Amino acid sequence: MDAATPSREALWNIEGSWLVYPCFLLVLAVAAYFFWRRYRLWKIGRPLERGDRPLERLKGAFVDALLQATVVKERGVGLAHLGMYVGMAVMVVATASYAVQVDLGLDIAKGDYYLYVLALGTDIAGLAFCIAMVACIVRRAAGRNPSLETKPADIVVLAWLLVIGVTGFVVEGLRIVGTNDPWAAWSPIGNLFAPLFAGLSAAQVSTAHQVLWWFHMVIAFGILAYWMYSKLVHVLLVPATVYCRPLEPKGTLSYVDLEDEELEEFGVGKLEDFTWKDLLDAVACVRCGRCETVCPAHGSGKPLSPKDLMQALDAHLGERGPLVRAERRAEAAGEAFEPTEEQRAVLD
Repeated sequence: MDAATPSREALWNIEGSWLVYPCFLLVLAVAAYFFWRRYRLWKIGRPLERGDRPLERLKGAFVDALLQATVVKERGVGLAHLGMYVGMAVMVVATASYAVQVDLGLDIAKGDYYLYVLALGTDIAGLAFCIAMVACIVRRAAGRNPSLETKPADIVVLAWLLVIGVTGFVVEGLRIVGTNDPWAAWSPIGNLFAPLFAGLSAAQVSTAHQVLWWFHMVIAFGILAYWMYSKLVHVLLVPATVYCRPLEPKGTLSYVDLEDEELEEFGVGKLEDFTWKDLLDAVACVRCGRCETVCPAHGSGKPLSPKDLMQALDAHLGERGPLVRAERRAEAAGEAFEPTEEQRAVLD
């Protein structure tokens, strides 16, 4: 590559980088297993048609889920959420760009694209991501919003993400020192870390870079695997819930013919009476409390909490759902389903 062309060596100082790929496949397997387990539970819900008006649904999912149009309307928290979201998106693009260059041999990480996107853009996005993480940790630790339920695991996950962002800048600073990068000014945040290592020998810089690079990768893959089993899974589920949301005017209720003498049940009496979309929404709930702020009953001081209802439904789905599936499989096979006393109490 022409030395005058802005670029950097991909995977500088890293040996055994092939290990990244089996780790990534393992993460994908964990994700697929999660979705398969959850999909089977959602299927116990009543059928519901949500494939009509696909263009309108795609537009809504793109605007509200991908562009975060609804979230950014809330000042402060909306801006922090946007910084987190955009930061992740840009860093994924940068990682994918280097993967394409290394694995497919397409020499794309150079020139203006390298300077403005992979260097400057990624640094700014990473900084926004770290600032957003700090803001979210402080907000949850302060506990000023009673509707925002915070569990210790929530703080741990946010801190985990912050460590990933900071270690990324440290690794970049070590690379800048180790390669005497002529384009370091285009990576302003990583360049701020570089002077911290200016007094180290070349061997020390190389060792520190390798250790921290692998540490950064391990914790990144760790959070990706845990992602599917934490509330962060809403990042993947929310676009689906938005796409499948009802398109009728807000407040529209389903019609129930109370004079139908053959109708044995009204509303929901057990888990299976919910639709698959109701069960999907329960899993996608992140306990943010925004539903409580717009709920008239909750606002009047009544004990009703739509957030608690969704969380209880999600917990009940995990408890009762597998038993319902087992019972239905036994019926389909013409076998008797004999639950234990504890399981029977859940089913009854």
